[in-house]
Amino acid sequence: MDALFFLFVIAVGSACFCGCAAASIASSRGEHAGGFFLFGLIGGPFGILAACTSGKKCPHCFSRIHIKARVCPRCQREIPAEAGQ
Repeated sequence: MDALFFLFVIAVGSACFCGCAAASIASSRGEHAGGFFLFGLIGGPFGILAACTSGKKCPHCFSRIHIKARVCPRCQREIPAEAGQ
């Protein structure tokens, strides 16, 4: 019984960690943190991976940036208003 409880605690802890990590990453990129928290909670590392690929790309250096960014923090170039995600 102790081993089963230990595995349960590890599973719940890792699910909560993945949910919080996905929400934190998504929030820093201007996305909705609640949805990514649920995705990370259910999907585990796939939620973190999805949050890492969220946001929009700089058309100059192709790094992921905040969705409302006007200037890329990496290359310091201005982002055109029509630049897609």
